[in-house]
Amino acid sequence: MKKKFGLISVLACLGIVCLAAGCRADNELEEYQQKGYNISVTYDPNGGLFTGRTGVSVMDLFNPSKKTPDVDGNVRFQLVEPTDPSRQAAGSEVSLTMSGHFFAGWYHTRHLVKDGDGNPVDASGKVLEEKDGKYYYLGTSDVAVPAYTYEGYWDFEKDLIYSTTEGALDWEFEDDLVYTNDDGMYNLTLYAGWVPNYMFEYYYQEEGGSDWTLLSTSTFNYKATNAENSATHDWDTIWLPDWKDGAMNHTFRYENKEIYEFPKIDGYTFDKAYTDQECTQEITGTTFTHTGSLDVEHGVAVNPVQKIYIVAKKGDYYKISKAEELSNNPNLKGIYEITADLDFQNGAIKWPAAFTAGEFTGKFVSTAGNTFKIKNVVATFASTQATAGGLFGKIGASAVVENVVFENATLNLNGVFYSKSGLDDVNYGLFAGWIDDNAAIANITIGGAIRIGAASTWRDTYRLSLSANGNVDGLTKTAVKIYVYGEYLWEEDGVEYYDYAVDESTVVVENGYVNFALVPNLDAGEKTQAEFYKGEY
Repeated sequence: MKKKFGLISVLACLGIVCLAAGCRADNELEEYQQKGYNISVTYDPNGGLFTGRTGVSVMDLFNPSKKTPDVDGNVRFQLVEPTDPSRQAAGSEVSLTMSGHFFAGWYHTRHLVKDGDGNPVDASGKVLEEKDGKYYYLGTSDVAVPAYTYEGYWDFEKDLIYSTTEGALDWEFEDDLVYTNDDGMYNLTLYAGWVPNYMFEYYYQEEGGSDWTLLSTSTFNYKATNAENSATHDWDTIWLPDWKDGAMNHTFRYENKEIYEFPKIDGYTFDKAYTDQECTQEITGTTFTHTGSLDVEHGVAVNPVQKIYIVAKKGDYYKISKAEELSNNPNLKGIYEITADLDFQNGAIKWPAAFTAGEFTGKFVSTAGNTFKIKNVVATFASTQATAGGLFGKIGASAVVENVVFENATLNLNGVFYSKSGLDDVNYGLFAGWIDDNAAIANITIGGAIRIGAASTWRDTYRLSLSANGNVDGLTKTAVKIYVYGEYLWEEDGVEYYDYAVDESTVVVENGYVNFALVPNLDAGEKTQAEFYKGEY
């Protein structure tokens, strides 16, 4: 639609640009008016900031006498936005910003939004009060940004200021324009239309609860996201968490390489997401796009807040299909679903050290209906404080370990044992040092080797089991080989040399337990080669 100035000669070119309130000083305006610049267009930032400064507006002043009418007697002028690069010299670019908001456009009319009692409010509906031309939150000194609706959207490509000349010069403005006539100066004000950034709100429920709690939010500039060839065109999109490298992945990249993170609930694993709190509208795809829109003609946001309701399972879940995935996700409270055979390649892929000396209280099971193999694990016990060691140091009362075969597993007791004296309750085992009576162990098979190194603090009251100590119901042992090796000293002529702290002749295996004695007063200069094999049990 065209905006009309009637019965005037409109200027031929851009007259003057002012970037400060000082341009409105009476003496300056009078000087410009005397030169024929008697039309002004003021760009009111409406709470925003020009060039990052407060109290700044942009004013264009025009001289209508400098414009030659067209053949129909009409004079036309097309406005140029203050921030348009075409009107700015190098180094004089004009920016327009408002924190937490995006710019919707310029409008010749604005309307303050009020509540049912006639009080001004902000975009979220909070009541404001006006003091000396500024707005504050009710009863506080906190400056607030009032909400507006707008009319008269100015399209800088189509809309024109124009007039006709018929006889004597006369000024008449169309009724749909807001203008003032101040002593022969004709002023049009365009207001910057600001809209709060659009938002995703993420909600979750406490276990057993019925109320939804706000977890976090994320925002984006709707207009920039939807602009043609936008570098942030996908910022109105979220990605649902998915499985990556054995764990639930919450991090994704926008096309411009910025990071998006779906919020994580501590101690829980994402399961599903919905757009309604009744959980009837499930988000079934891998991504979801904000459903809000913008009424540009009135500068009004439509559904600017998109709520996401998260359903999560208590615990940290993992889906393990490769040995590397287990190695990279050690968690003594983890809930592990083994979905394939895992090959640790004789120690080339590390067994989680946290398992070897810690207390596992989570869940470790094959996918329903399967019994997968975990092959060629090498677990090296290397703790001076743990009182139990094995593939699992301890398996706690709440743990569940089911339907897994450990094939060719190796427990390497590498000369590091509990260092405090006077403690007899120290336990080691190929599968586990100790299994609590209340742990759920079912259909577990273990076999492989135990290698005993320089056990310098070993006591004859410590227990080393071929399988495990404690509750071994549900655990089956296959053949276990015993080796004794020395502490590595050096390599000479391609041969590795070791000192021995274990007397290999004393190693005895009885009733599923391994016993041995240390070598006293070991001569540090004495050396021998490789390791001794003691047999299979």
